[in-house]
Amino acid sequence: MDLNTKGIHSDSLGKVSPNNLSAHFGQNDDRVELTLRIGQSTSSPGKGTESRLKSGLKIVELMRENPSITMAELVSELGMSRSGISKQIAKLKAEGVIEREGSDKSGRWIVNYY
Repeated sequence: MDLNTKGIHSDSLGKVSPNNLSAHFGQNDDRVELTLRIGQSTSSPGKGTESRLKSGLKIVELMRENPSITMAELVSELGMSRSGISKQIAKLKAEGVIEREGSDKSGRWIVNYY
């Protein structure tokens, strides 16, 4: 089945990590159903979801361009609070998108998915 016939554009999904993808198979009468869920929640996106996604993508982009970027540089580049960036980084780490190699001062960021 072509995903585009159902209004789902596969290119809009981007790269998906194994940590945030789940599948469910079910049988109903004479057909088999497959449900794919991306992310942890099945609820509708909340207020501010788009801006959080954009800021997360921007953080990953900056880390990819400069793996040794500091928190102060992220704050300066993004105009976000330090705590807001820390929350985004924690989510990106939990999803397996990024990881930190080495110490906070002399380490570097590794981007696994982009």
